[in-house]
Amino acid sequence: MNCRGSTRLTLNAPVHDGRERAPVTTRPPILLELGPDSDVAVRESDDGALRCVACSLRYGEGDFIAPARREMVRHLLLHQEEGGRVPQNAIERLAGTV
Repeated sequence: MNCRGSTRLTLNAPVHDGRERAPVTTRPPILLELGPDSDVAVRESDDGALRCVACSLRYGEGDFIAPARREMVRHLLLHQEEGGRVPQNAIERLAGTV
């Protein structure tokens, strides 16, 4: 069929062999990434909570979850106090001061 045809592709539409396409998933927004200037990664969960992914302050216990931005700001300040690299501009963005 040509590009101007009336057939539209939709999510989960059957592919040519009759199987359904896998649903499209999205990853939570990245608010802070691991990198040369950051020892932490922060993502926003689907429910709006913020996650410090594989938090080093939790000693292998998994993610730290903050229900609001101010709790994550406090948490990132703890990382800094413990000698962790957390960009100040990331903290300011989360605090809403930028």
